[in-house]
Amino acid sequence: FALFHQRFSTNTAPSWKMTQPFRLIAHNGEINTIAGNRRWMHARGHQLVSFDPARGKRLAEVRIAPGTSDSASFDDALVSVTAAGRDLPHGMTLLMPPSWEHDEEMPDVVRSFFDYQASLMEPWDGPALVVFSDGRVVGAALDRNGLRPARYLITTDDLVLMSSEVGVLDLDVSRVVRRGRLGPGGMLVVDLERRVLREQDEIHGELAERLPYAEWLAERRIPIDAVRSADTDADAVATTSVDVRALRAMGCTREELMLVLGPMYNEGIEPLGSMGDDSPLSVLSPLPRLLFAYFRQRFAQVTNPPIDSLREGLAMSLDVRLGVSGALLADGPLPGAHVYLEHPVLSNGDVAALAALQRDGWRAHRLDLLFDEAEDAKGFAAALDALVAAGDKAVREGATCLILTDDGVDAARAALPTLLAAAAMHQHLVRAGLRLRTSIVVDAGDARDEHAIAALLGFGADAVCPRLGYSAIAFAVTQTKDADTSDIETLFARYQSALTKGLRKILAKMGVSTLRSYRGAGLFEAIGIANHVIARHFTGTPSSVSGIGIAGIAAETLARHRAAFAPETAALEDGGWHRYRKDGEAHAFEPKVVKVLHNAIKKGGRLEYQAYADLVHTRAPLALRDLVEFKAGEPIALADVEPVEDILLRFMSAAMSLGSLSPEAQQTIAIAMNRIGARSNSGEGGESPELYWGPSANGDRASARIKQVASGRFGVTAAYLMSADEIQIK
Repeated sequence: FALFHQRFSTNTAPSWKMTQPFRLIAHNGEINTIAGNRRWMHARGHQLVSFDPARGKRLAEVRIAPGTSDSASFDDALVSVTAAGRDLPHGMTLLMPPSWEHDEEMPDVVRSFFDYQASLMEPWDGPALVVFSDGRVVGAALDRNGLRPARYLITTDDLVLMSSEVGVLDLDVSRVVRRGRLGPGGMLVVDLERRVLREQDEIHGELAERLPYAEWLAERRIPIDAVRSADTDADAVATTSVDVRALRAMGCTREELMLVLGPMYNEGIEPLGSMGDDSPLSVLSPLPRLLFAYFRQRFAQVTNPPIDSLREGLAMSLDVRLGVSGALLADGPLPGAHVYLEHPVLSNGDVAALAALQRDGWRAHRLDLLFDEAEDAKGFAAALDALVAAGDKAVREGATCLILTDDGVDAARAALPTLLAAAAMHQHLVRAGLRLRTSIVVDAGDARDEHAIAALLGFGADAVCPRLGYSAIAFAVTQTKDADTSDIETLFARYQSALTKGLRKILAKMGVSTLRSYRGAGLFEAIGIANHVIARHFTGTPSSVSGIGIAGIAAETLARHRAAFAPETAALEDGGWHRYRKDGEAHAFEPKVVKVLHNAIKKGGRLEYQAYADLVHTRAPLALRDLVEFKAGEPIALADVEPVEDILLRFMSAAMSLGSLSPEAQQTIAIAMNRIGARSNSGEGGESPELYWGPSANGDRASARIKQVASGRFGVTAAYLMSADEIQIK
């Protein structure tokens, strides 16, 4: 047998340490979930060790080498999970399972096998085609989305050839007796010892029959429906009396009730906007922002594509298992009870039921996030340290579910931001080797939209209850004339549905299919958080710009809290983050700026443009570029500088396809670049052939001088025309 791999280094500099591992695998594609996979393998660390008492030595331990490729990390993980006795196909099903959650045709015994393994490890999902061998078997497996090609054929003399492309080796077609391809989650194995070919259904069936996986699940699993309180009105009762001051202290505004929560509870959809975000970065805003606003969701780029949360929804899963995690290196009964959730968005009644649940192997422990408002930033920092210490103590004493709650805010007591609290708790437990002994549930007042929920999950929470989201909905309904409050549970259900749809979209942006692979992965970028805060509480998060520390976060929290409980406070603020308001947040394109810009365009005079430029340059900074100033130096003689005409020849515009730009905008850019002798780029979508034929009546050309033609999934050809006069159409 032979394993062979060759590729171009498309978006990274070639490096020997990034070559294929070839210990157990070779890998074509990317592991989109690699950030979360590496973090959770680190969390498992050396506490998950397989030990043979008879021989008095370790058989295996979890170890991921730092600074290597995603392929090498996958290989490290496969070495770890197979070293204690699992065979290689079994290890591959653990790391890269098929999409079993919604497969109605899968046999129950196989479903139980994959369900059990989901309690041990999160999927390592691609797009990935992995070929593997340990000398006893040779095989190939495709990830659950199947976005990499994997074709095989079998010949008359029992040669099995599998490749990412057809025609890799010259072969007489008369020798071929069978052709096929791996589908999403598929696997093909040649057993070199038994000299047989094994396919997906046979492999999965044999693995599923080895041990009583269904019995192990039944012994320890508790569906959330069995946990919930018998009082079906618990959620409604908990939200009918709403303290407006608590809503305001948690950053809720009338704008949020109408524009953000409104579409969620009325229609069950996430709110949609246009024209981008022209408000200031949180760290530059004079108004106190929630901590969630300091983090931006990253997205899949280059060759690791996002997925479609609607059309590829069958491959996605938001399920959650609360409780102690299973032992990774050896199959056996789960170590403790675990509560199964279909999605991570809890109701108020769910949190109360989880706290009250009495079951062997389950113990919930509540941790308050409140601190004395009068103690200012010092009290804030002390409360954060005390919270982490209390969580550590609770886990060591057997707590299998930590419930972090900011409920109970009043004039004297403010609350730590739930994002900071959850991230700090998660990172501390990881460093202490305790994270897999417990789950983290956040009962949140400040998390009400899908970005906030995703941030909590991304930085370590297992499930979230948007408590004040429900309260805000109840409050909004009571403010509506002739509102029917008899069916408020339906509004809550729509709200939950909108949040779960939003979470699916966020996962899909990173090409991640399951919440298990997204949770704790930290797939965010921080903007404006101090480096020491990132290092300790948001470890590993990209942050190119520092900013506020614990004292700054405390100051913003206390500013909101004190404004909310001031004697003159009677109602929610109007807001102004999502749309311009006179007394609200600043906006780059506020009416005054737009009016002056329109005047400059219509009149075209230098004074009119100068008025617009002065208005933009003298206002408070909104973006990082507003902080940049040219450093003055000794002037250079014009005779020593290239002519402007020569400099402009090196200018070019970005490649923006039709669709991302309107035809009018794309042609305007092309005309402008052609006028100054620079180059515009048509983008992969090309442009209308009518534009190729000479200039218009006024002499302008709207044809891009760089033309791209999409030629396949990842292939793009680009042709640069040296001169517009050289264009010839035949």
